Amino acid sequence: MLAEKAVAGPAKSRRAATSQEVATGSQDKELSLRAGRFAAAVAACGNLPLIAPPQLTVRGVSQLRIAAGASGRREHIDLGWAARAAAGPNAIWFGTWVHGKDLYWALLATDGSWNGVTPFTTGPLASAMRILHDALPIARRNESRQAMSRRVSAGPFWRDQPAEEELAESLGCELLPPPLTERLVAGDHPLVVAVAAELAAVPWPLLVVPGADGATGKIPEGSSSAPSYVWRCQWR
Repeated sequence: MLAEKAVAGPAKSRRAATSQEVATGSQDKELSLRAGRFAAAVAACGNLPLIAPPQLTVRGVSQLRIAAGASGRREHIDLGWAARAAAGPNAIWFGTWVHGKDLYWALLATDGSWNGVTPFTTGPLASAMRILHDALPIARRNESRQAMSRRVSAGPFWRDQPAEEELAESLGCELLPPPLTERLVAGDHPLVVAVAAELAAVPWPLLVVPGADGATGKIPEGSSSAPSYVWRCQWR
């Protein structure tokens, strides 16, 4: 009996090794086919020269070019021109970037430019973002479908309209700086937003614009009208 087991053990190991070799061989063959198709595509396109990307300027000025002392002969793309080409002559460009614990923003309009920074990992913005992420039906690590369903159903998107509007107001107050809200309220300013990856889940068109209706943009008491959301202010 022991001898039979001793013989069977190596036989099983050999079969497992053979199966692994077959699987590895199949994977290698698939990779070779893909590499061949890629090489054929490259050959069909010919040589693709590597060129320097265009420089980004704001009203013709590139701070990076000035800091690095680079040549001004490279092709450049003006940010204001790109915004107007995308959304019209009165377009506003609003960009955000998260670095460390802070959210940096920049605003470019036809009548000026502004920038600022706000805490991202603490304070009211962090609280509003936590509520938003808790309300999204995106499964988290080691989270069951039942747990996700309970989490989402307890959020503002499933509770009632006032809870949803409260979240939209909180996000609007924290993410839309005063120079931007002033121009959105004035109207006739299409908005182009370049969002940071950390803000990709924010429903930008649904944010309440502070100051659009009263002090905060909320629905006036007893009114049947909706708050002034970003999409009502010529969102693009």
